[in-house]
Amino acid sequence: MLLRTARVAFFATSAAFATLPGPAAAAQASDPFVAGQRWRSAASVQDAWLPQSLAFAARGELLWSAQTGANPRLELFDAAPFSAQLAPRAAHARPGVAGVFAVAAGRDAHALFALSQYPGPTPATRWSELSRYDLFAVDPNQPVWARTFAAPTNGLARVQASRTADELLAVLYDQGPQSLRLEWIRGADGLELSSQTLSTPSLRQVSAARDLSRVALSVGAQVRVVARSGALELNHALATPTNALALSGDGERLAFGDGGALRVFARAASGWSALREFSAGGNFVATRVALSDDGATLAIGWWDAQQTQRVRFELWRLADAAPRYARELSASGGVLQNFPESVVLAPDGRRAAFGAWGTQDTQPEALLVDAQSGQELFALDLGGSVRTLALDESGTRLAIGFKHTHANLVGATGEVRCFDTGEREVQLLSVPHPGAPVQLAARRALAQRVYLLRGPLAAQPTPFGSAVGGLWIERLAVAAQSRRADASGRADFTLAIPLGGWPENFALQAYFRGGGQAAFSRNVLVPVVR
Repeated sequence: MLLRTARVAFFATSAAFATLPGPAAAAQASDPFVAGQRWRSAASVQDAWLPQSLAFAARGELLWSAQTGANPRLELFDAAPFSAQLAPRAAHARPGVAGVFAVAAGRDAHALFALSQYPGPTPATRWSELSRYDLFAVDPNQPVWARTFAAPTNGLARVQASRTADELLAVLYDQGPQSLRLEWIRGADGLELSSQTLSTPSLRQVSAARDLSRVALSVGAQVRVVARSGALELNHALATPTNALALSGDGERLAFGDGGALRVFARAASGWSALREFSAGGNFVATRVALSDDGATLAIGWWDAQQTQRVRFELWRLADAAPRYARELSASGGVLQNFPESVVLAPDGRRAAFGAWGTQDTQPEALLVDAQSGQELFALDLGGSVRTLALDESGTRLAIGFKHTHANLVGATGEVRCFDTGEREVQLLSVPHPGAPVQLAARRALAQRVYLLRGPLAAQPTPFGSAVGGLWIERLAVAAQSRRADASGRADFTLAIPLGGWPENFALQAYFRGGGQAAFSRNVLVPVVR
């Protein structure tokens, strides 16, 4: 295929990917370009479970989930489909899990990780296992590798993957000997690359840089920053212990709670120093915090330690004098306690998500906020307490794991819901499978003709004349199909997937013409076909 810039045109040169007639837009039951819930996966009395941990994978096209209950399991979901009750693409039983059950993921379906704890070797301790799953393995239901840690634990344990998922950091704490173990592990085979053992009275929170070069720890009434080399870069005394701790993705800024304040430190050649301080006043204490990769955006969850039904969420650009967003939730006496359970930021700081226990009223337990405008994109009354949140790297998909009842009430069931802001200009409408047709839609306001482009994903976008954006598909291998857009600028397509599936780097992008403008879609789909 050739894509000419003087007069944009597409010429098919390969029949490797057959196309089928596209369905009419009116035939779609739900609109993928409207913000809202895409699917849910809910527990039942017969199959009782609670969501424990969530992570997006494969550029936000998959959601990886850990669930505890009578039958603990890991489940992998497609993020895009509309479904009243979505079945997982893959499920992995993990019987006997007790304690920490957490997931982490890389940018593709090969890098799905789980940290699981089990009772033993003594009544007061647990043993931990880190495993990697691969959707494209010969047997995707079995881990590619599993690493059992020699050190027992009866405290907090965490796992974090690097941006490329080439490496992982496992953090395990054992209260008995007051021993904290840090292990850097190779993602390909689970082998230990380096490790450190520290002595500390407790461990409350962990946060690492995206490349795992340094890690921040909330230990006792101290905040420490430890480099992978073993150097102790910061050891800061706190007024009170804190669970509010975040290290920016580049490892250059640190945010942590300290009494009634939230402090931000910056790293320089001379060491770490105070950059800015925040306070919500009164009896508010910071309980959750998140930093963007560049450390320029900060999201905070505050809790009123005296009026325990009151929480406050804030979103800041550190260079601003006032928050981009602030919302306080409160209730009168005689109701259940509220608490900020989760605060997450998209890596670029463009979106923030907040999750709380709620007070069983009509106020939201989950919020998705745009940092530029300060507007709430979602304000969701779930009827139960948030346990975990995940936000995809684009900030357009939000996954919520919540308990059906309040956190302080007895209850063994919960669910996972996935929401989409509708901003993606190319959307999957069905789950892609080898040998089956897959439905897609592309939309841009004022578009009169839509080209669906397909081919190998390029390392960098190629600009074309005055067209907005760039081509993210290898120019010499691109193929195209075009349709006239409807009045909203939308066109629907159906593509036949070969029996052997699409290559893993196979990408789909839209090109729009009309309204006096040509533009490439802002998002690029890399479908996961298995």
